[in-house]
Amino acid sequence: MNNEPEKIKLEQAVLERAHSLLLRLYGAYSVDESQKDRPDAAINVARPHKRFGRDRKPIKVGIEITTVDPKEYLAYFNDKRFGQDLVNAQFEASLKDGVDPERINKYMKVPILDTFIYDGIKGKAEAHEAYKFSGSYGEIILLCYTDILNSDSAFIKRGLLEWSNYHASQSNYPFDKVLFLAKGSDSAIKVYDRRTPMRLQPPPYDFSDPWTMPSDMPMFLMDRTYNLNELYSRPPLIPPKEKKKKKA
Repeated sequence: MNNEPEKIKLEQAVLERAHSLLLRLYGAYSVDESQKDRPDAAINVARPHKRFGRDRKPIKVGIEITTVDPKEYLAYFNDKRFGQDLVNAQFEASLKDGVDPERINKYMKVPILDTFIYDGIKGKAEAHEAYKFSGSYGEIILLCYTDILNSDSAFIKRGLLEWSNYHASQSNYPFDKVLFLAKGSDSAIKVYDRRTPMRLQPPPYDFSDPWTMPSDMPMFLMDRTYNLNELYSRPPLIPPKEKKKKKA
């Protein structure tokens, strides 16, 4: 996301969604409005929980905020210009002339392996050292989110969070904690805590072919029946851009 104001607005919204968990982890806090980058946010905790010491001195918690969704997905679904004329034409045909949409605007098959969350955060590890010396932080945590998986996703319910903890623990991930927000959820989950790493491998991630299909649906007309299997059998209205071949 190149638009800095939009990036900051998104990060602020993600931070707000994590409020209830941050409150449980640290106690009452205020957001440091001056902190916008490296790390992306910070909160000031006037009276932290007892685990921070008997005297419970005020602390600042630095928070890096990132999506775990794959770059290919982000490039495809965040591009609001390429092919938009096709979407507009299909929409107008449905709205004005009652023509049934023939194709889904966009869809993409996204693998959800047991490394899905870890793959999205591991690149942030190298930034932790710089953040540690950029301010007086009691802790520096990572807040990650997805726009692909809902909180009731089978992947989340059947091992993804445990495997994410395991992969982060095995790599001795440097952030003090990793918090995770599923799509549309206001209930963040603590996935990893550096003080209590997961040493034992979780039960098998029991999916033979783990994937999901995020989609941008067209406008469906009222009082009509649509066959989604048929729609998914056709290419999307806007296919992903083909990768440019490197010159030999």
